[in-house]
Amino acid sequence: MFKKLELIIKNNNLEKENNKIKEENQKNREDISDLELQKVHCKLVAQYTIAKLLDLEQIDRSGISEESKRKRRNIIINELRKENINIINELSNKFGKNR
Repeated sequence: MFKKLELIIKNNNLEKENNKIKEENQKNREDISDLELQKVHCKLVAQYTIAKLLDLEQIDRSGISEESKRKRRNIIINELRKENINIINELSNKFGKNR
């Protein structure tokens, strides 16, 4: 009789432990998914930045006036700044609420 009771108690404890592990695994899966998405965002930011840097190089090679070059550079820099701020905000909002 006592052996059955002991087994029941042990089984209940194991079930509780199993449920905790399942919850932790689910959180880990969510974290992995979030990290994968962050990796994609980082790659896009890098690609976008490289493209804009190439645009800046092209401006220097163009035959337009220095004033026009300055204006174009400022436009590109402002676009880069705005895009990066938007991505930082998005990542902060989306992933800043982790455990």
